[in-house]
Amino acid sequence: MGKKSVMDSPLLSPADDQAVDALQEALGPEQNHLGQLFQEVLRVALQAQIRDTQETRSKNQESELLMNILESYINNSKK
Repeated sequence: MGKKSVMDSPLLSPADDQAVDALQEALGPEQNHLGQLFQEVLRVALQAQIRDTQETRSKNQESELLMNILESYINNSKK
């Protein structure tokens, strides 16, 4: 018995496919606006994540610098 590929069978039957096409056609302009809104939300979220990542890197660099200064101070005070 051979394995059947997932791609061998269609995801939707032809009737279901026609129903989806009809629904997409009926929702055309509204769906387009929702799609644009969704893309804008994703864009803003991605920008916020990038900004947060950059701020975190900056804080990590500052913390690392302070740790190096403290370590140097402690080492020098032990001598």
